Order: sequence, then C-alpha cells, then structure tokens
Amino acid sequence: RPFGERAQKLMSISTVGGLPITLTVVAAWVALVWRCRRRRDLAEALLLAAPALAILAQIHFSVKFPHDEWGPVKAAYLRFAGAPLLALFGVGASWLWRRRWTRALVVIQVAGLVAVTAYTFYGRGWLPGPTPTIAKRPPPRGSAAPAAMGRPHAPTVGTPGAR
Repeated sequence: RPFGERAQKLMSISTVGGLPITLTVVAAWVALVWRCRRRRDLAEALLLAAPALAILAQIHFSVKFPHDEWGPVKAAYLRFAGAPLLALFGVGASWLWRRRWTRALVVIQVAGLVAVTAYTFYGRGWLPGPTPTIAKRPPPRGSAAPAAMGRPHAPTVGTPGAR
C-alpha cells in the first residue's frame, strides 16, 4: 500500500529538518577530530572513529546487498554509532548556543528535531492517522539473493544445519 499524502508531507519535512542536524554533527565531528589530532588523544579518537566506521560498514552492506528486506540489518550498524553521534549533536548545539549570534541556528536545529520526531512518531503509529506500510517485493530475477531471503533465521547453503 503506498504512502498517503500526510506521510509524504511529513517525510519531506523530516528530510529538510534532518539537514541542520546532519550539518551540526558533521561540523562537530570534524572539529573534534582536528582537536584529537592536535592533542594526540587516542581514547577520544577511537570514540570518534566509531560513527565513521559504522557508516562505512552500512554503505558497504547496502551496496553489496541492496535488498529492502535487510533494512533492519543495515541499520544495526548505526546502533554502535548512535551514542557518539548524539553526543556530537549536543556538542555542536552547545557550542552554537554559547555565542549570541549563532543561537538562531540552535532554534533551527530544534525545529529540525521536531520535524524528524513527528515523522518518526507517525511512522510508528504514535500519531493519529493510518500507519504507513511498505509492501515487500521479491528480489529481481537473476539476482544473487541468498536462499534465506525473507526467512531471517533459515540456514543458507553451506552452513551447518542446511539441507
């Protein structure tokens, strides 16, 4: 069943709202990596490497196995990067709030957070209206989809327990 008009509108607003969040996180990440390099702080550098490595792993997995049914698996990489990314957003917003002339940017960031949260709540069914669903499509003919496609716990050929 396709998305309704309300879901599409919230999706578009959420995408635009995510832009200031992304820019803040990237700017804070670059600034902190630069600071780690100057200070030679290995612990902080490893913490900052987690989001970059998780995103690279997600990109690799998405390119290697571009099937919609594996979306939750692809997103699992970001669980390891979530805490540092949230901290980076907080650091960036805090840095901007300390300067009177950049406080308007923090207001824009909070508006972006509200937009993303509204779409997330709508998608989870926590806001009134029909819950959007996406129909699963079978893989295209001739694709290299493994035998376990659509069955997350089924053994694949060549693994112990396979038929």
